Amino acid sequence: MDSGTPMSSDNPDILFNKKLFNPLFFNVKDDMANTDLRYLILRGGSSAGKTVAVVQNIILSMLESGDNTIVFRKYSSDIQDSIFSDFRWFITENNLSNYFVIQQHKVICTLNNSFVRFRGLDDPEKVKGISGFRRVVLEEATQLTYNDFKQIRKKLRGKEGQQIILIFNPISEEHWIKKKLLDNEQWTNLYLGDRDRRLNSEFAFKKQNKGKNITYYKVTYRDNYFVVGHPDGIHGYIDQHTIDDFEYDRVHDEMMYLVYANGEWGMFSSGNEFYWAFNKLKIVKKQTYDPDKTLHISIDENVLPYLPLTIWQMNCHGNRHTVRAIDELCMEPPMNSLSHLATAFKKSYPNHRGAVIIYGDATSMKRDVKIEQGYNLFKLLDDKIRDIYKTKLRVPPKNPNPMVRGMYMNEIFSGYRDTHVEIDPKCKNLIADYRYTKENEDGAKLKQRIKSDLGDYTYEPYGHTSDTGDYFICEAFKKDYYKFATSNRTHKRVSIATGQKLHY
Repeated sequence: MDSGTPMSSDNPDILFNKKLFNPLFFNVKDDMANTDLRYLILRGGSSAGKTVAVVQNIILSMLESGDNTIVFRKYSSDIQDSIFSDFRWFITENNLSNYFVIQQHKVICTLNNSFVRFRGLDDPEKVKGISGFRRVVLEEATQLTYNDFKQIRKKLRGKEGQQIILIFNPISEEHWIKKKLLDNEQWTNLYLGDRDRRLNSEFAFKKQNKGKNITYYKVTYRDNYFVVGHPDGIHGYIDQHTIDDFEYDRVHDEMMYLVYANGEWGMFSSGNEFYWAFNKLKIVKKQTYDPDKTLHISIDENVLPYLPLTIWQMNCHGNRHTVRAIDELCMEPPMNSLSHLATAFKKSYPNHRGAVIIYGDATSMKRDVKIEQGYNLFKLLDDKIRDIYKTKLRVPPKNPNPMVRGMYMNEIFSGYRDTHVEIDPKCKNLIADYRYTKENEDGAKLKQRIKSDLGDYTYEPYGHTSDTGDYFICEAFKKDYYKFATSNRTHKRVSIATGQKLHY
């Protein structure tokens, strides 16, 4: 693919300048040639060049190898204005019209009669008859159902090296692609490449699963030389309007920026977020653990989908306090017990020299049918870790009012109090809770129950890990919380929202 080198030995007159291609193109080219790879997953923001990289490589494979490909969209009505137009553009732009015939929903290479067919999945019957294809491309894969994917996976068979390529923007953290496909794999980061193959190391990644049959990319507009310009300063193009649009979202619309500029998993606002002031861009940042400072650990008695413990430290500058969530331990079944939690905590902080203060749900002080008489959740946890730590319990006699504590946390997230919150990116469940927990009609948290994947139990996916953060902050800064909770302004807001007097 060097400038002046033929694309194919069979077609010496077809030449391409490698400067016309983005780094993702070269990475995908290697992956499509790897017959051990079953899946190629391209996640990313808009203008990242995901679809174009796949289109370019399919055209190359048609010219070189005569491979046949089928492209699926969820609805056939979307085909003409989507990936099909990218095929037509690349063929026309690069003077390849002599080698291709473009028909409705089909592109044919005249050198060897290889072809690309385009179909919609609005008719399930259209999944039949795909066994003869070398590749299946699922564009805008988030529009497809899990059942669509399963049918395609089962029916693409019969030839060596058959591949399924998924292309999508990560619009929802609850999507089946993440929950059922990605989260069930163990991933290893791969080298991002040299020179022409080098992806943006700050925002992009390239991973491989343990079975080595999936390559998984995340890319952004920063990997597209036709948005940010080529590093050589000559090729590519700087699309300032697109860059300015992303910058506008960075300032005014956090979720749009995270999903479409940074390629992060999202969940768009429904207007009833409990923590409406939480801003991931401002609050989530890498934290440093200090073994000499106190660890503030907060637990919630919930056990499904996990038993959560969040771990915090504080920095104080006069009246200003920065509380930092440095870690979380969310023990999933069958490890969702206090014994396993205590063991995991000790393993994570074996050389801690500072004190350890325990916070959490006050109702756990009063009852727990799983624990012998005279004990409670906190005393039991204390007994399991005090052999190596200097511990102290700090649990209030009752929990703060759910609506008021939510208002207080939003004041903090908005920067209106003397307490500032920062959260390490590895606290994934805590971050998801603060982003996605909804508010019910009474102003408290809406904890909806959903079925597990196996359907053997139900659980509340959001609300419990953030409870641990609320309990810690409201108790650690209880004077400030009480001042906020008893103010006339707070009483008035609660009364308007609920039609009832506030009971602190």
